[in-house]
Amino acid sequence: MNDMTEMPAPLTFSDNAAAKVKSLIDEEGNPDLKLRVFVTGGGCSGFQLVNLAAQAGARGIVLVGFDMDSSQPPHWYGKNTWPGSSNPKERSFVRWRRALDGAAATLSKLSIEVVNVSETSTLTAYPKMKLEDALWLLKA
Repeated sequence: MNDMTEMPAPLTFSDNAAAKVKSLIDEEGNPDLKLRVFVTGGGCSGFQLVNLAAQAGARGIVLVGFDMDSSQPPHWYGKNTWPGSSNPKERSFVRWRRALDGAAATLSKLSIEVVNVSETSTLTAYPKMKLEDALWLLKA
């Protein structure tokens, strides 16, 4: 966007998504209902960011820090230790790996190239490479 008057590009919905929204509106019986799209916490924020990048039109995504393994520190800064915090359990990593690897085919169909630069990553659906190689690849 160049100035405050220019609108961002609209989201594009699949026919299935449009049909689902229509069914929700019909179910409520209110044709004035609107759809709100947002990213929410609670789960794999990395997957949410990949989804957001894809929806925003990214042509390339570099996965950094996607180890997805409970034997590794869960965050780049180590374990959460503040009161009320928690850290991922292996069952969460299993779910997140399934979701991220499961998205590979859809991302490929959308012509979005995804590479994984996390050396110890347990994801299997994306090619692995060094960060400097990935950055040059995505610039091309």
